[in-house]
Parts: sequence; C-alpha cells; structure tokens
Amino acid sequence: MLLGVLSILVVACIPESTSETLIPSCGDGTCDNAETCTTCPQDCSSSCQSGDSRNTDAVTSQPSEAQGPSTPTITEGVDDLSVPTIEDPSAVSADQSHDVGNGSMTYQDQSNDAPDHSNTDPTSDTCYNHMCEQELGESCTTCPADCGPCQSEPTGGTFPFGLWDMEVNEYQNADFPSVYNAAIPYINYREPSSAIEQLDGYKALGGHMFLNPMQSYSRAKNPDGTFSFDLWKQYVIDPYSDLDFEPYLEDGTLLGLVMIDDIKSGWAEPITPQQIDDMGAYVKAIWPTMPTAARARPDNFNGFSFQYLDIAWAQYASYRGDVGEWIKKQVDLAKQLNLALVAGMNVLDGGDGRSGIPGYSDDTYAMTNEEVMEYGTVILSQPTICAFISWRIDTEYNFPDIHGGMKTLKDVAAAHPFVPCRRRE
Repeated sequence: MLLGVLSILVVACIPESTSETLIPSCGDGTCDNAETCTTCPQDCSSSCQSGDSRNTDAVTSQPSEAQGPSTPTITEGVDDLSVPTIEDPSAVSADQSHDVGNGSMTYQDQSNDAPDHSNTDPTSDTCYNHMCEQELGESCTTCPADCGPCQSEPTGGTFPFGLWDMEVNEYQNADFPSVYNAAIPYINYREPSSAIEQLDGYKALGGHMFLNPMQSYSRAKNPDGTFSFDLWKQYVIDPYSDLDFEPYLEDGTLLGLVMIDDIKSGWAEPITPQQIDDMGAYVKAIWPTMPTAARARPDNFNGFSFQYLDIAWAQYASYRGDVGEWIKKQVDLAKQLNLALVAGMNVLDGGDGRSGIPGYSDDTYAMTNEEVMEYGTVILSQPTICAFISWRIDTEYNFPDIHGGMKTLKDVAAAHPFVPCRRRE
C-alpha cells in the first residue's frame, strides 16, 4: 500500500476577542483556566504524567496576511482525531489534502520510490536483470520486466505454431484455425497496405504472424549477385515505412519482422552478421519496438555481438543429423548471443526419404506423419524457443501425411510455455 504522511499543526493561542478576560494564574498550584501541562507544568505536571489532554478542545489558529493560507483549524478533541482510510491511493494526487475533522491530512505520493514488482515471483533473485531466463522459471507472468508483457492468447494456445506462406484466406479455410495459430504470409510488395490487411485478418481470428517483406532476393541484389543494403532499404523496407504496426505489436498479433530470408543460398557471397545488424538498426529507426529476425541459424553468426537483431531461426531437416543434438546446439548458441530463437522444420524438403514423395527441391523428400511428430516433439521439448514455424504450406505439396502430423503435433505445441520473441537482455 502506498504510504501517506499525516501532518497536523496544533497551535495554542488566545482568541482575539472573548466575552471575559482570562487572568493568568500559573504558579498558584491549581491547573485551571487555559493552563495545560505544556503552558504551566508547575501546576499541571500530574496531567502530563497521566496523559490527560485537558483544555485541548476548541484550539484554533488564525491566519495572518503574511502567512497566506491558514493553518488547519481543529474543533474536535485530539483524542477523538481519526485518520480516514484511503481505499484507492492511486486516485489521490501528490500533496492532495483530505479532511480529518476540520484538520487536514496530506497524502504524499511515493509511488516512484521503488520499482513496481507486481506480477512477479517475489522469491526470484534474477528478475530485473534485463535477461529473460526461461530456464530459471522466468516468463511474461513471473517476470514481465525482463520477459515483456504477456500477449493476447491466440487460437490453440499462447505458443505460436504455424507455417510459412499461409495467407489469412488459407488460414480461414478447412481446419487451419483449429491447428495453427501463426503464419508468415505472402505480402504483395506492390501493395504495402496488404500487410495491414493480413494483420487485421489474423487479429480477427486470434492468430499471430511475422511480417516478411523480402519476398524475392532480386529486390536487394547487386548486378554481381551480392547483397545491396541500399536496394534492401529502398525496395524491401521503405515501402512499408508509413505503416503503423504498433497496435499489432501491442496486442501480440505481430510477432516481428523477418528482415532477410536465408543469408547464404541465392547470394554470390554470404550476408555477414554486421550487415544483418545494420538492417536491424535501420528497421528500429523506423519502428523502435519492432522485433527483428533473420532466417539464419545461430551457428552462422560466429559469436558476433548483435545490437539490433532480436531473433535467430533454426529450421530442421533430416540431413542435419540427430535432431536432439542439433536443436540443443542452436538453443545454446542463441542464448550465448542473447537472441530469441524461432524453430521449425522443412516439412517439404527435410524428410529422410521414407515417404518416397519428392520434395520441393531436387533430390529431397517430404516428411511423413511419423517424421513430423518425431522431429517436432524433440524440438518442442526445448523450453526457450519462442515460436514453431515450419516451411511451408503449398497446395501442391499439402498432402495428408504432413497436415495429419501437424494436427497431432499442435497438442504438443499448445503445452509449450509462452516465450517472448525478443532479445534476452
């Protein structure tokens, strides 16, 4: 409860005008007239010792022109003085006076004297160190100061679970809303406002999405095939710079912005960590609260110290080896880099061949129902990943095995704790 300070000034004085003259008699051995244990201890010492508060009724103070506001006037006995209870201190402004009889009580606002630890685990020794340490039990509920506020609960649970390239009209179809609650939809870069249309659609359905304005490598590529920061700014980010994404960030609909999709394939030279951080700085100069993501594994960053990147990406395929060892490595590296981590699977190209179904790329295979469950369950056992987004939905490749596996895996995802997709510091 906020603290208040009760300031009471009692001044004993003789009225300016009386019907009779009070004759001082201090020293006559009798405590009478206007004498008190304070004004005449010789006569009234016994009342001081006994706690008697005689002659304190009708004590007044009169204002003078030099004093400005008058001092409080108390017309009730001090023994009868009671302090009212303030049931809602937040409704009282600093230094606002409240009547106490005819006196006053001054409430001094001390709300800024200490940090607000509401909605936190009072036993935590790590909250308020600017790191959301999920492995120690911190979350948006137990430590919002480090982990950020809890976002609105989407369909299927608080943990984002979805697919790349799933537009809101596809999300609405069939049983998608009962399985998925997040996506990275295709955005028509020729119509930047389509980003808002997708956000509004997902918000109405209780879903989440990442914004992916890149769409095509060619829009940010020099003639020699290398990455162009200037072209990336001009064609990937600037067309959206007038859009207000803050409401969608605040309500949890928008999870972040994917600045670059793949940092090696499709480029004459790999995009460097410094270039990625420069992208993040540019994005945050436009939208300061926007979480920034690069679809690149933490083991591609070689320990680089990012300032403006929030999220790394880990997408599993069977050719990467043991799924448990692989995801643990990515999680550990993301933690060292202070980055959040989105995980997922390449369900169209990442199978081990047992399906016999050709994948999207040459010499690859789609995953089976069993693979989706096997790999996905292991990945989702990592409590610090902040979303599970797999590549990808495609009407030509959306065969029953993959979708059936996802329908089963979504129950595992629904049990995953919510983790903000933001930097860990």
